[in-house]
Amino acid sequence: VNGSTLSPRERLLAVPYARAVHGLRVVHTNNIVLNAEAGENTIAGSVLHAVIGGGWQHQIQTESIYSTIGGGARNEIQSYSRYATIGGGWRNQIQSNAWYATIGGGRENQIQPDTDYATIGGGGWNQIQTNSDYATIGGGGWNQIQTNSGFAVIGGGYLNEIRRDSSNSTIGGGGWNQIQSNSRYATIGGGVGNQIQTNSWYATIGGGGWNQIHPNSWYA
Repeated sequence: VNGSTLSPRERLLAVPYARAVHGLRVVHTNNIVLNAEAGENTIAGSVLHAVIGGGWQHQIQTESIYSTIGGGARNEIQSYSRYATIGGGWRNQIQSNAWYATIGGGRENQIQPDTDYATIGGGGWNQIQTNSDYATIGGGGWNQIQTNSGFAVIGGGYLNEIRRDSSNSTIGGGGWNQIQSNSRYATIGGGVGNQIQTNSWYATIGGGGWNQIHPNSWYA
């Protein structure tokens, strides 16, 4: 080393150079926050191992351990939403006690409380309501999965709606399609203005426009 022989011989390990990052703060709870200097991004003191990667005016609230906000602006993970992730975008919100919930990006998307493993991929103004565990909205705009509709899926499109107690139901895309309350395992493939009305388990509309399955029509 530097022209001298080591005696006894010792193993040398490569160590990378460290680089300071402006605005980076690593706090004692193993959280990492960028842009923390001016109070732009905040992680509650009771949170462990959380990350805010950049952007501004983000919040990770009380007891939301192992949660992440990648960037964007004004995104929020509320209290007790552990292992939750918001990738980026603007004013996206994972509300309280929604474990493993994910919003990839987009604008003003919302996952409501007690909705574990729910996912909104992107788009805008999409919403998954309370107790709809494992529900998914892929993207699009103004799509909604209402309460107690676990495992429901809206692939995309706009103004599509799966109403309450309609677990395992699917709308592939299109616009203004609707699966009404207590219509479990129902499917609308796409199209415009199609409707499966209440209590119609396992009903299916493949596509097209303004088709309708009336209430209590199982397997239609």
